[in-house]
Amino acid sequence: MEPVQYAVILGLEARYIEASISADQVASYVRLRPDKYLGFAGIDPMADGYLAELDRAVQLGLVGVTISPTAGAYHPSHSRAMRLYEQCDELGLPVMVHPSTHLGPQTAMEYAQPHLFDEVARSFPNLHLILGQIGDPWVDQTLVLLSKHHRVFSDVTGVVMRPWQLYNVLWLAHQQGTMEKLLLGSDFPFCTPQKAIVSLYSVNRLTQGTNLPTVPREQLQSIVERDVFSCLSLAQPAEANHSQKDSPVVMENHSE
Repeated sequence: MEPVQYAVILGLEARYIEASISADQVASYVRLRPDKYLGFAGIDPMADGYLAELDRAVQLGLVGVTISPTAGAYHPSHSRAMRLYEQCDELGLPVMVHPSTHLGPQTAMEYAQPHLFDEVARSFPNLHLILGQIGDPWVDQTLVLLSKHHRVFSDVTGVVMRPWQLYNVLWLAHQQGTMEKLLLGSDFPFCTPQKAIVSLYSVNRLTQGTNLPTVPREQLQSIVERDVFSCLSLAQPAEANHSQKDSPVVMENHSE
């Protein structure tokens, strides 16, 4: 994590596939570097007591929520999920949507398509939503949502280490004017922030000696140096060193 000033540590709860990275685990990890790490709690709205678990996560100092309808086998606009969004909206907690399509054959891909969050964004226009991995493989749907809804964002995890796919995603986002909605992410431990940053800055190598257009470097730089705190209306960690104004924030998984 040395190349970045801050990192968001993501939890995950999905009883359907028996996956759990608990709020306690995330909070204990954040406590290792409270000046650098922020924690998002995994919440499964299909689990009993999920709203009480949300309250407990807030008490632990976590500042956002991670959900996965794909891993939890529920529609994104299920009534229980809508109650979760409502509560997050009231508390000012951003919601990270993890696609989880790669976590096993039993994951429910029918709930992974990004367009299913259009109703959520319409119902809660002040809720900050982050669609993980640019909604891969439904990238076009994600980019439409980014252009349609002011507080819907995405990150480049998943595609950041696939140069050809990354190039196409970034060029489409540049053409559609949604680059300012893309956040830096490495999906650690599968990739590191340094590798993700190098991959972003190197994406135009694919166009050398061809007639393909290049993605403007300042647009690539904007992803790396995005002010995620302003994007998501989050407060910086209280003990942070504010001298590093241009250091990026990276979205990460939690690794045991």
